[in-house]
Amino acid sequence: MGGNRGRLVGNHVDRARDDRAGCSEGGGTVTRLLAVIAAIAVAAAGQLAHPSPAWASWGGSISVSFGNGDGAGRVTSDDDGIDCRYANGGASGDCSQTYIFPDFQSSVLVTITYTPSQGSYLCVGSAGGCVTSGAPHSVTLEFRPEYGNVVTLTPRFELTSYRLQARIDGPGTISSNGTPCSPSTTLDWCALFKHGTTATLTAQPAAGSIFTYWSGNPCTGFDPVCSLTVTEDSNYLVVFGKVNISLDIEGSGTACATSGARLCTEGLIPPVSNFIAVGTTLVIEAKPEKGWRFDHWNSGPCGGQGLTCTFTVKAAKSLVATFKRIPTATPTPKPTPKPTPRATPATVATPRPTAPSTPVAVAPPAASAEPAPTLGAGEQPLPTWDPPPSVLQTEEPVAPAVTLATSPVPSFATVSTGAASVATGPDGLMLLLLVLLAAGAFALLGFALGRRRGATRPRA
Repeated sequence: MGGNRGRLVGNHVDRARDDRAGCSEGGGTVTRLLAVIAAIAVAAAGQLAHPSPAWASWGGSISVSFGNGDGAGRVTSDDDGIDCRYANGGASGDCSQTYIFPDFQSSVLVTITYTPSQGSYLCVGSAGGCVTSGAPHSVTLEFRPEYGNVVTLTPRFELTSYRLQARIDGPGTISSNGTPCSPSTTLDWCALFKHGTTATLTAQPAAGSIFTYWSGNPCTGFDPVCSLTVTEDSNYLVVFGKVNISLDIEGSGTACATSGARLCTEGLIPPVSNFIAVGTTLVIEAKPEKGWRFDHWNSGPCGGQGLTCTFTVKAAKSLVATFKRIPTATPTPKPTPKPTPRATPATVATPRPTAPSTPVAVAPPAASAEPAPTLGAGEQPLPTWDPPPSVLQTEEPVAPAVTLATSPVPSFATVSTGAASVATGPDGLMLLLLVLLAAGAFALLGFALGRRRGATRPRA
């Protein structure tokens, strides 16, 4: 217990020592801080007693105030401070800007650009300050400390006016809703129209004349009144007192005006046409091609006239010249002569050499094949004698057998007979028959002789 009390007392003593040390250190820090504050206070007092000059600044401003133009456009600055638009008589966007510059900046430049919309142009300042081409225009503003530096811009955007001009051919005039102007050289009429407006042009023929046509887009046509939206300069042609005369052909030929106007089908694909003044005397000549003839004109001012048609132009007409082919006689064909028959030389048969005929031996018929003769009353049978084979062979040799073809024999074929060949043509067949008949006759004769010889010889 006493030990613990002693440790506690010791701890309190240590803490008291630390506290005194901390107070001593903190007191030094506070002293230093107070010294710094005192120095600042002295410096401030000195500054108040002797003040130095502060930094100076200067400035300027730009504002846009559009004039009452009928066009449209835009105003911008290169520092993006100004971006102001004008259209339909009113402004919109950033149309003003205020600038603050330090005194050491002695000059500041700002570029302003005016950009007209399509169909508009810019006018700046007094008369004569207009850029009628419609191109953008830029100006540079300079700000200086010695200047007033308050700038007010007063641009005006106007619609561009375009010139519509026309050449007048024939007795007549043109009326319109535009502002008259002086036409350019070679043209007869001129009027000014604002961009985007509708122009109405009316062709008016003189007394006793007629309107013919407009030429030039978009007014091309046969309507005397032409309306268009104006976006550019344009030129036209208006024709009075003329009518259209067309010329065509049927068949092969040409038709050309020889007086009064230029009108011809030659070298062109018909029909052709041209506008010819009323009251003109027109002469047209028709020319057929070779092998054709002119036949007639169609009904109209040329109806009933011949190759040359003459009439006074009063109204639009379509003329047709008709040509017809000239018929040609068909030639009668000449009779074709019959060819004279030529004599044909007779054909002489050249005799063919014939091989010497060889007697054909015919074998006598066998005795057994011969029927026994019939005896009459009171007749005695003849004695028979059969000679030995050797005798028959030596006395009457047997000829080789004749072989005839059984198939049909073509004309002038030959039939082999062993030693000789016989022609079987018309003459050869007769010869063959004669040979066969002769052979048969010999055979019968030999047979008869054999029987008689046998009858006269006594039997052995």
